[in-house]
Amino acid sequence: MVGSANIHDVWIRELSLDRTAYGDRILALRFDDHLLRRFGSLEIIKLAPHSMTEPLLRDEADEVWVLVEGSVQCTWRDTREASPTTGDKMVCNLAQPAQIFVPFGVAFAVQTNDTGAVLLRAATHEPCPDPFDTPLSWEELLED
Repeated sequence: MVGSANIHDVWIRELSLDRTAYGDRILALRFDDHLLRRFGSLEIIKLAPHSMTEPLLRDEADEVWVLVEGSVQCTWRDTREASPTTGDKMVCNLAQPAQIFVPFGVAFAVQTNDTGAVLLRAATHEPCPDPFDTPLSWEELLED
């Protein structure tokens, strides 16, 4: 899935892998994305095969995730009251480098399969025990 998704303001963009003399290169964020000025935290996350991130609802922080290698299943749930997709759930499998924008108010989590994955996460605020970050269970994220 590339382009607009079925949750308002979520988007996914395939990224190209450039082979260079010194190794492989993926341009994950660039100035033209108008996203760099929004982020204050940047993480590299290595997930083992058959592992997952904790579902998290960020009430005040936008995030950009970049799948660098491996494959993942991404799950979103829109909790924003004013959104045209309030309550909608979305699941997407990604198996090549991709950039994923997750707006605040949308719960998000990642699961790996047999391969594991390397991801980069940029956020306006780093996740912390905070009244504006709400950990969810997978059951809450997936419920109908």
